[in-house]
Order: sequence, then C-alpha cells, then structure tokens
Amino acid sequence: MDVNQDKVISNHDTNLVLSYNLGESEPATITSEVYNDIHDSSEIYIMHDYEEHNDSKDYERYSLLDTIDAVSGTLTYGLSRESVEYAEYRDHENLNTVQIKSDGEFYSGFIVDEHVVATSAAAVMADWFDFKENIVVRVYDEEGSTITDTYNVRSAHVPERYSQYLYHDEYAKYNKDYALLYIEEDLSEHGIWSLGYMTDNFKDTNTELKTNSFTQYAAISARYYSKGNIVDYEQSGQYIDDNKDLRFKTTAYAHLGKSGAPVYYELISDNVAIKSVVGICTNGDDNDYSTWGVRMTPTLARFYLSNPNMTVDDIE
Repeated sequence: MDVNQDKVISNHDTNLVLSYNLGESEPATITSEVYNDIHDSSEIYIMHDYEEHNDSKDYERYSLLDTIDAVSGTLTYGLSRESVEYAEYRDHENLNTVQIKSDGEFYSGFIVDEHVVATSAAAVMADWFDFKENIVVRVYDEEGSTITDTYNVRSAHVPERYSQYLYHDEYAKYNKDYALLYIEEDLSEHGIWSLGYMTDNFKDTNTELKTNSFTQYAAISARYYSKGNIVDYEQSGQYIDDNKDLRFKTTAYAHLGKSGAPVYYELISDNVAIKSVVGICTNGDDNDYSTWGVRMTPTLARFYLSNPNMTVDDIE
C-alpha cells in the first residue's frame, strides 16, 4: 500500500497506516503494481558453507517455496565516460554500508539483518559453480576510510541461474546478480538498512536515488554516495536481455567498487530522513557508466529476511 503516493512501498507507508486516526476517514492511497515472482518454482539457490565444504565447487541447493512470505524489511551515476564533472560525496552516516573483499577484489554490500549482508553475485562467484574462497566483510568508521571491524563469511548464497550464466545463461547475468552473505557474529550495532519496493510506474517519476558504496574518487578511497535519477531504460534500447520487472537504471555514475552497493530512496518526513534500499547496484553501462541494478522485490526480500537456510545444517 503506497500511502504517501510516492510510488515506493517502504516502512514509511507502514508507519503512516499505524499512526492514522481511525476515527477519521480512510487515508488516501493509490494502487500500483509491484513485481512479485515470490511463487516462482524455478528460483533455486545454491549455498557454499565455508566451514563445512572443503572445495570451492561444493554447494547445497535449496528453494524457499515453503517459507513465510516476506513483505518489506520495511525495511549509479550519469555523465559520459569522458566527463570528469560527476560528483561523489563523502558519506559519514551509513556505517551499515560495508566493503566486501573477495579473492583480492573489492565490492560493496549492505547489512539487512543481524547476520545478513546483501551484495552482488559477482562478489562471490569466481567461475561456473565455483565460489570465491577468501571473502571478508569490512566495516568502516564515520569517515569511511578506516576499518573498525572485519568479519569472516560463514556462507554465501546466489541464485543458481547466476552461476549458470558463467557458462551459458546471459539472461541471468543481468537479472540474477544478487547474493547473500551469512555472518555468525551479530552485525546490528552497525545499523540495519530498511528495504522498499519500486512500484512499476516509479521509473516514470524521474526521482533521485542515491548509491552508497566504497570506491575511489579524486585519488581517495573511502565510502561515498552519488546521486542520479531513475530513468525508463526501455527507451534506450540497451540490454535487451534485461527483464524490466527485475532491473532498473539511473543516471548516476557507476565504476569500480560499486557492484553490490545499496541504491536507496530518501524521504524527509517531520525533519527526519527515512532511507529505503530499493535496488542493488550491479554494473555501469558500457557506454557512459550510468548505473544498472537489480530491483528490490518481494522475492529478494524473502531471500534476505525470511531465509532459514544459512548453513549446511539448516538444509534438510
């Protein structure tokens, strides 16, 4: 239910309903479609348990068909590649955005639950059904430049179709590029991101979205955010293998280190900033580095927030 009619379904809508005076008439709302493939029987996930599996190609398969449906956890970057006028702003707020180091490469991620970090599948897959062997999650200080905590990953999870992409499935390369990292320690002290859903007509609003990530700008490696507007990428004629229900595009600038970063919508209500992650940055456009990403959907929210299969012992 989109109570404030901003075409994003988030915690703010829930709070408005809960705080509404029942003695008055019903709140004004709009109905808008949210893509929901939550009962898609073809969605199979694979999980690599770093304690129980001895080989990087070992994994367990599972589906989430019998788990509770998760609603909302409710909870990058434009200008041509020749231009140097794009802006990255140092971020001093979002300590729940983390850096992923995997086999010497760097990605971004974000904390969505006490033990769960969301990121891109590219951050954890080395090759066809082959998980990267050395993955750690780094939390930084307010300046975003000094590591305060480092966590080992107990298990990594990706859609099975993404691992198949590395062999022959181009469709999954773009539409299934998301992953879950399970951390045994409690991450809640660093903050937990809320999740929200883009409605189907959100892409027509030209709304500003922000991407929070670890990257290098002006020769300084740190945590940044950058801004861009949602666009109707169907008009661009690019990435014809993309599923418009699963993907999004913004005019923000995306380059190295931003894969797996949270793309969030910020709403100011009663002088309080309410941030909801509505997508995961996956890559920059080949032509102009504009941002492509995977939309947050009920399927992804269930994967991250109502997934009981965190280790080998959890899978029957």
